[in-house]
Amino acid sequence: MEVIHPLAAWIDARMTRSAFAKLVGASDPHLSLFLNRKRGLSLNVALAIERETNGTFKPSDLQNVPAEAAE
Repeated sequence: MEVIHPLAAWIDARMTRSAFAKLVGASDPHLSLFLNRKRGLSLNVALAIERETNGTFKPSDLQNVPAEAAE
């Protein structure tokens, strides 16, 4: 069973993932890889995510979240 990344749930409730990727300066494929826990984020993108989520997701929260921790 695949567990959705907490940030993916936040994005999906508000906008398309493509629109969010543009807001934070990431490519669609990179954001997808991150949300699927296969790639990390740069500090600049992590800071942009913090800004766009009004502090809901801080850079320290955006390290790859293990699937079992996201449940």
